[in-house]
Amino acid sequence: MMSGAPGSVLGLFAKYPEPGRTKSRLAADIGDIQAAKLSACFTCDLISRLPAMADETVVAAASENAACRAWFEARLAARTRLVFQPPGNLGERVSWFFRQFAATGARIVLIGSDSPDLPSSLIAEAFESLLTADVVAAPAADGGFVLVGLKDDPGVLFEGIRWSSEDTFNDLVAATDRTGRSLRTLSSWYDVDTIQDLELLSKRLVLPPVDADSAVTHPFTGPCPETLQCLREMSSAGTDLEKQ
Repeated sequence: MMSGAPGSVLGLFAKYPEPGRTKSRLAADIGDIQAAKLSACFTCDLISRLPAMADETVVAAASENAACRAWFEARLAARTRLVFQPPGNLGERVSWFFRQFAATGARIVLIGSDSPDLPSSLIAEAFESLLTADVVAAPAADGGFVLVGLKDDPGVLFEGIRWSSEDTFNDLVAATDRTGRSLRTLSSWYDVDTIQDLELLSKRLVLPPVDADSAVTHPFTGPCPETLQCLREMSSAGTDLEKQ
């Protein structure tokens, strides 16, 4: 088990997995209910394994209501705290998260719940890199990023970024340079947003990749037991990912 990085906070942005309101791109291929089930499994798998990687783990849920609070509280792991994101665009909410801890001097890493098999080694590398760099980020295959880390107040770093686009990571790089910060770019990973992403995840949970030229360069360190079980149930129910 990986020991927690000293002076470290690991945040997870996650949504309450309500059918019709989560994983909309994936739902277009597999349906609202299956997409919500997968989203729930992604989040549960991450919640269960993240506390081993930092001094403190914080789950930041996207909205606050009774059903959302009850769902997350029933699944929180040890040394994990639940908070709720405020209203605002994604940049404003990401900035809000980092500001909660900026005065503590901790190294802060934030990930989303769309990458259930995000390697523990990549998260550990992010914390290590923050010993010398001001900002760390891991690009996503679709042009965004799957991880971002800071060790001080973000200021205007996340303003003006074109979120959920192929320009997101490049905008972050430009903003880092514009604000006079040093950036360490980590290896790329992928979000599970489309049926093609889900095919890749399904294959990785069975057999790690061997293609040295792949953007996926870190070894799979799982586990994702709930996600794997959900994929098996989908397969037995006749959902053929290869034909989607």
